[in-house]
Amino acid sequence: MFRKILVTAAMLAAFGHAYASVDVNTANEDALRGIKGIGPAKAKAIL
Repeated sequence: MFRKILVTAAMLAAFGHAYASVDVNTANEDALRGIKGIGPAKAKAIL
């Protein structure tokens, strides 16, 4: 049981870190293009 809780906590921490790597409020075009699935056109649309 403890192992399942530990694995779940580790997965949540990993996902949280992955999503927090780019702050869209302060990101520039290059930072946005570093996100998988966002190209030049989408980055310009976001900005």
